[in-house]
Amino acid sequence: MGFKTLTIILLVLVFLSCSTTNPVSSSKYETVFCTSIDNSEYASIYRILRDNFNDFPKKRGKKVTYVKNNIDYSFRISLKNKRFKMKYSSNKGYNDQISAMKSKIENMVK
Repeated sequence: MGFKTLTIILLVLVFLSCSTTNPVSSSKYETVFCTSIDNSEYASIYRILRDNFNDFPKKRGKKVTYVKNNIDYSFRISLKNKRFKMKYSSNKGYNDQISAMKSKIENMVK
């Protein structure tokens, strides 16, 4: 294989990889909350999440992951044995239900 052929193949591969990657989109409204928790806080946080989201998954051991994406916002929760993480991002504004739930959890783990 000649140098020209190898160069053309590499250029094609670079072009294809650049054209298939998704552009990075930034959100105008974003909030991230992450904290360490203990067992009693884990149970309380899980109860709050189950009360606020009808489709919140059941526990499988001590790890629960919840993802909700729609046209208004993207929301992700990771609840583990000793760690809680929540990320909300949107271009339309903050969600009152999610903000109220975040405040409850923040006040509980202080």
